[in-house]
Amino acid sequence: NLFSGTLPESMENLEDLEALRIHENDFTGSVPDGICLLRTGGTDSGSLDEFVADCDEFDPRCPCCTECIAHNKPAKEQPDVHVEPEQDPTAAPTPTPPDLNEELEEPGATDRLNKIKHRLVEDGITSPQLIMPTPKGDEPTPQRRALEWLADEDERQLAVSSHFLHERYALASFWFSTYDYAEKHEGKKDDGTPLPNWLSTNNWMSSAPTCSWFGVHCEKGIDADGSVDEFNVTNNGIRGYVPEEFYKGLTDVKVFDVSHNLLNGTIADSIGHWPDLRLLYVNQNYFTGQLPGSIFSPLHKSKLEILDFGGNFLSGTIPNEIGDLDNLVRLALYENWLTGTISPFLANCKKLDTLYLDSNDLGGTIPPMVVSQLTELQDLRLRSNHLTGPIPSDVDNLSKLKLLYLDDNELTSTIPASLGSLARLEEMHLYKNKLTGPLPSELGNLRYLTLLYLDSNQLDGPIPDSFGDLHSLQQLFLFNNRLTGSIPASLYGI
Repeated sequence: NLFSGTLPESMENLEDLEALRIHENDFTGSVPDGICLLRTGGTDSGSLDEFVADCDEFDPRCPCCTECIAHNKPAKEQPDVHVEPEQDPTAAPTPTPPDLNEELEEPGATDRLNKIKHRLVEDGITSPQLIMPTPKGDEPTPQRRALEWLADEDERQLAVSSHFLHERYALASFWFSTYDYAEKHEGKKDDGTPLPNWLSTNNWMSSAPTCSWFGVHCEKGIDADGSVDEFNVTNNGIRGYVPEEFYKGLTDVKVFDVSHNLLNGTIADSIGHWPDLRLLYVNQNYFTGQLPGSIFSPLHKSKLEILDFGGNFLSGTIPNEIGDLDNLVRLALYENWLTGTISPFLANCKKLDTLYLDSNDLGGTIPPMVVSQLTELQDLRLRSNHLTGPIPSDVDNLSKLKLLYLDDNELTSTIPASLGSLARLEEMHLYKNKLTGPLPSELGNLRYLTLLYLDSNQLDGPIPDSFGDLHSLQQLFLFNNRLTGSIPASLYGI
């Protein structure tokens, strides 16, 4: 190699060292006495049996080496480095190369800012690239603005060592990524004024305890500075994006609701690192990218109850790992750009009572297992996809079903008579498919049915007399089919 300099005295602490080979390098000076004591038995162990160095007429001077290798090896190409001479032990230590600590230091910044910055980076809440000052004239990042506020502007002045510092920083990052960011980047009205943003801002960015800020709830009460377990800012007109620091800085979140806002960007995978998460609502925003895979990890197997990603611009497929969430009650992925097929592993989510996969680009068939095993389902919506094949005949296992939306697909075959066994069904939407065959007379058993939409298919034959028994029916659509015969008189008595 090309190691240079002297051997450190601290090597004498290697009391169990048996072999030391430092030849074919460029060490200088003398071998420390402590190392020779390891060789000669001057220590308790004296274990060093083999010591090889470049000590034939050249440095290092080694009176206790077992073998000296002559310096007649071919010359190596030397790097352009400066080798420090042997130093006086009383002299100041040689400066070390710049490390993370030096990289984060800011001349002129307050001591508090530097300390907070170090802690946030070392704890993995943010990165140096996002939290350091930007070049002169460039706008600071939201992460940097949050740091400056927390360090120098926040009258609360939490201790740098405070357990709640991460949480206050996370919330400040959310503020500067939404309220502050949107005013500068999300356009203006025709009259030049900013677009509406943050309808309610009560206590945000004030000296008040974090847990008193609008939408923030803590286990320890409104006067606490942390332990945020609920974040609910639904329908508050919030623009901008959710920074990753928000997910990383909060650790105790059980309820997260940013639904019905104007948020954009991707949903960071860090959202799945909240071990106690129960309810997740990010629906009705402008989020893009894929479903965060971490949310389907075993960490959430027994706790996650509601997942609502509906009404965004998410793409990709529905992962099979979703079947591991065996405590899931509501899954809503509607109105996105999801592709692929409906995962049969959804059948493992046996507590599901609501399943919304409608208005995507899903294809394939309806997995029979999903229909036969999700016996708690009350609301099933698969409409407006590209589903093919028949409606599974064992649909009658969904005995608690109230709403069935399968319309606007490419379903084929006949309407299964088993649908007539869904005694609690209130709405059935099967229109705009390729269903054929006769209308099952068993549908007349649905005493609570209010809406029956079977139009725009290829159904044939007569209207069954049993339809006159649908006494709760308010709307019946049968147009654009191939039905024949006369309208039963029983229908006029509904």
